[in-house]
Amino acid sequence: MNLLTQAMDLSVGVRLLDCDHRRLADAIHELFAAVDQQHDRARIAKALRQLADFALTHFGLEEGMMAATAYPKMAPHRAHHQQLVEQLETLCDSYGKGALQLDRKSLAFLSKWHSEHLQKDDLDYGLWLNNHGIR
Repeated sequence: MNLLTQAMDLSVGVRLLDCDHRRLADAIHELFAAVDQQHDRARIAKALRQLADFALTHFGLEEGMMAATAYPKMAPHRAHHQQLVEQLETLCDSYGKGALQLDRKSLAFLSKWHSEHLQKDDLDYGLWLNNHGIR
């Protein structure tokens, strides 16, 4: 199953978040494709940076919605976001300095994180939002 299909299968029931999750899946897929096709470092770095920037934007949106609805599990959810942001920033920095080669193995954590975060954190959060009238 590709990442996009996976994201669509794991709808959290909130259109805005589901759209963002698909965009995150697309960004991860584009990064994998750039690495698989051995694009030049600049193109791969750009794909990696776009993923990191979009993840940060998405997490800000989610955390704003969590705060607005007094989501009781906000702290651990935010901590998971921060962990990924730190990993992505480290990847961007290391890859940009030429200190790291990227391949499917070194990027495998991205698809795993995306899937697990959707299943463990975002589905529960989506139900919370739905119970507060947000769809």
